[in-house]
Amino acid sequence: MNNSARIKTALAAADAPIMLESAAQASRAAKAWRRSPCLGLDTEFVRERTYFANLGLVQVSDGQTVWLVDPLIEGTLEPLRETLENQRIEKVLHGPSEDLEVLWYAVGAVPDPLVDTQLACAMTGQPLQLGYTKTAEWLLDVTVEKELTRSNWCARPLKPELLHYAALDVCLLPMVWDLLRKRLDEEGRLRWLEEDCAHQLEEARQTLRPTDAWQRIKGIGRLDGASLAVLQALAAWREREARRRNRPRGFIVPDNVLLVIARRKVQSTRDLEDLEDLHPRARARYAQAICERIARVLE
Repeated sequence: MNNSARIKTALAAADAPIMLESAAQASRAAKAWRRSPCLGLDTEFVRERTYFANLGLVQVSDGQTVWLVDPLIEGTLEPLRETLENQRIEKVLHGPSEDLEVLWYAVGAVPDPLVDTQLACAMTGQPLQLGYTKTAEWLLDVTVEKELTRSNWCARPLKPELLHYAALDVCLLPMVWDLLRKRLDEEGRLRWLEEDCAHQLEEARQTLRPTDAWQRIKGIGRLDGASLAVLQALAAWREREARRRNRPRGFIVPDNVLLVIARRKVQSTRDLEDLEDLHPRARARYAQAICERIARVLE
């Protein structure tokens, strides 16, 4: 099948995706997945007011068919987990850092072996953060619409236009990878990609330790030693609190406020009243805990 025919087939599959809404349907689909050496994968999730993302949909494609797994229905994720762990099937994702985190939390597995086509693009000389839409335009001369990213993927039923949008995100991935694989092989960089993707999986399987949470905060280079120690303690506390309450870190205390508190080495609840970016509810709820942790660091 030539490239034009493959593109046509893939897009036709996105027009009529197969929704998997029962454990039996997911199991039957998994039999088809096992026959494919390569599967495109993507996820849709909601993460506006929670620490842990809520998985709303998982898209799978072999380039000829698109399946949409409904993770809200009991029994649909086990066949997917087995597929993610099947070493004989390459799982192709584009810029998968968030997908890996969501899958690890919701499914208990990550796609192994992994192919990151965004990273593969960078290794061929394209911009480091080349999006899926630009990748499809560059390699296939296909325009993929990306207008529905802010949708509530956990609402049911999902509208047909949402299902089509989700299917478009994976239907071309197997073909994209075929083209990129040839380029990387010719340039002697295929092994580099394999090593980097394996490293991504290793990191995804390691849950962030609260004691390392401070490393995600930008602007720490301007802190002195004592302020950095304060920030480390506060970031670890915030990480634990965000997980316990299942709220985004910024809902507890925003990064910029943590930096200011650490820089000033705030030691009284009265000092926190001057911080405009600290929500009054957060100030009332967390002021004492913040001051206690700072005092322990500075004592």
